[in-house]
Amino acid sequence: MNDDLTKAARKTMQGGAEVTVDTFYRLEGMEPGRTRLAGTVDFDAGRCQLRGDGEQHVIDGADEYQTLDNEWILSRGRPGTQSTLDPAWLLTRLTDAVASGDRSGDEIVGTLDRKRADSTTTGIAPDWTPTFRATLNGGRIVKTALELVGDDGEVGVSLTFAVTPAQVAPITLPEHATLGADDTPPPEGELEPDPQDSGLWRMIEAIKDDPDTLQWLGFVLTQIRPTVSPGQVGAAFGRIIQLLQQHGREIPHELPAR
Repeated sequence: MNDDLTKAARKTMQGGAEVTVDTFYRLEGMEPGRTRLAGTVDFDAGRCQLRGDGEQHVIDGADEYQTLDNEWILSRGRPGTQSTLDPAWLLTRLTDAVASGDRSGDEIVGTLDRKRADSTTTGIAPDWTPTFRATLNGGRIVKTALELVGDDGEVGVSLTFAVTPAQVAPITLPEHATLGADDTPPPEGELEPDPQDSGLWRMIEAIKDDPDTLQWLGFVLTQIRPTVSPGQVGAAFGRIIQLLQQHGREIPHELPAR
């Protein structure tokens, strides 16, 4: 089973493809939400571009460009990591991180090795188990999904990819982008910085007794990244939810009045 999956994943990651990404998230303190992104991926160049309702992403290896208020923000990733929005990340994990799996017809369902998955991306919470689904056709993977399952057995986040082989135009990087705050990666071989040492975390602690401002900041963070938040942003988002629960509040679904 694993041999067929590995071969299919490697064959899929040749040339280019058109891709859609359907995301679902059910995070503590928030109503469940869904988004859809569509675009292209150039597996040979290691780049992916996606567009959705009011957002754009360009992923270049470990780095991700994302629009915020019509401005490009660059998040530099740790060398050797990828965003889970890039289908290449999950396809690669299907070649090197499958812990278990069962096949029924053209579909394979299983779990990923958590340590391997966590070391190649950011934002997988400690209490989530990464699972996958893959549909094979003609020796390729035409549809695959990542599901992050909590201790309660509920899916917290899922990303479902439909991948269609195609000739794609070269993916270019934005000419002008602002480096995201607290997003400079550590030198290779060093540990990631402690999330509690970030400026964002310190700001949250300074307003922890102000639930109105916490709600406003929490809403803003959901608009920056509604699925799996990387590094320090993800840790800060979890802290906001924790503090709001102490105030009997939750993340709002509309921008609160200021």
